[in-house]
Amino acid sequence: FANVGDAIRTLRQDIPELFHTDLNYSIYRDDIVFKDPRNRFTGIKNYKLVFWSLRFHGQLFFTKLYVEVKRIWQPTDDVIKMRWTVHGVPRVPWEAQGIFDGVSTYKLDNAGKVYEHCVDNVLLRDPPMVANSPLLAGLNLVPSSPQQQPYP
Repeated sequence: FANVGDAIRTLRQDIPELFHTDLNYSIYRDDIVFKDPRNRFTGIKNYKLVFWSLRFHGQLFFTKLYVEVKRIWQPTDDVIKMRWTVHGVPRVPWEAQGIFDGVSTYKLDNAGKVYEHCVDNVLLRDPPMVANSPLLAGLNLVPSSPQQQPYP
């Protein structure tokens, strides 16, 4: 797990800017699996497409959108967890803001490369935003019900 430090540093740099700048994909394997509450994608090409879509729809539907990394920790040698909050101001004529929290789990191989990225525990703090969020709906990321698992 020699490259775990590189993975953590890269995630800490990339995730806050993911709606504005492409990720550094050097920490991911070509056969990476991405999972969220409703989707599963395999391969680096599809992984890149997920993040391109987030950037595209984010810029299209929001005037302001950013990720705040709350905490990064390593529960085991081969896992990195990240607790994050997305803040967004949609392009609507009235004043609105959407905020939702989630946890990403990154599983690492023996070389310290990410082979799986799972997004779960997505909790929306602004319920009216759920039905009206074109970004979340367009990416099919609106969970049917929040998972009941406490945050660390």
